[in-house]
Amino acid sequence: MKMGKYYNKILIWFFTAVIGIIILLPVYWIILSSITPRDSLFKSPINYIPSNPTLENYAGLFASIKLGPMLYNTGVIIFFTLILSTFFSMLAAYAFARIDFKGSTTALFFLLASSMLPPATTVIPLFQLFKVLRLMDKLEGLTFLYIGMLVPFTTWIMVSFLKQLPISLEEAAWVDGAGFFRTMFSIIFPLMKPAISTMLIINFILCMNEFLIPLIFSLNKAKTLTMGMLQISTISPYLVPWEKISGLSTLMLLPIIIFIVIFEKQIMEGLMAGGVKS
Repeated sequence: MKMGKYYNKILIWFFTAVIGIIILLPVYWIILSSITPRDSLFKSPINYIPSNPTLENYAGLFASIKLGPMLYNTGVIIFFTLILSTFFSMLAAYAFARIDFKGSTTALFFLLASSMLPPATTVIPLFQLFKVLRLMDKLEGLTFLYIGMLVPFTTWIMVSFLKQLPISLEEAAWVDGAGFFRTMFSIIFPLMKPAISTMLIINFILCMNEFLIPLIFSLNKAKTLTMGMLQISTISPYLVPWEKISGLSTLMLLPIIIFIVIFEKQIMEGLMAGGVKS
């Protein structure tokens, strides 16, 4: 029996290592390409350890496109999107989870279904609306669109977590004289930290990777990092600057990695919360 458990552990670690390599190898290759001179990128045999690492690719990246404004725009949009989408989703989720009103299940279903619509079906009406409201190529316009993209699914996840919390905690707070917002921020929000952290990292990745919204609704002033990727690839019609694309990809990966490292504990708690019952 002990020998069987030993072999099972070896198999688990073996398959974990194989899956980890498969997942991390493309990421490693992107980072490696970003510090490899262009003339060494496609050498054969492949050199998986850089012999002459360089930061010239990053210098060329900053010289090729206006990366500073794109970094600023992306940071501002994601910051306000995460805060506002989480706040609105919490309020909506509380209403669906705690207030028993007619048609709540149907309303929640249609809210979730709205996020499943193909983006191409909503581009034209949103484009016309934004032209009328004069929100084209503005950070606040893109922020509104990002929030609308994230709220439905975030609300749905929050509802499932809120339904696991006993309502007696809120009733005790109301007996002690706490109002609605005091109860939300003092009781509900702290208990929802695992779910909030999990959705923050998921939404952060979605915002960093979003391409269609900036492509359609940003012209010059509100370009994001994903638009920088497109701009780099069209610099020359004769070649693809893979070293610069890899450099920008690495810059986009770093915030995601830092975000995951900071919220690792809360994310794991959020992923496991639904599978463990007390």
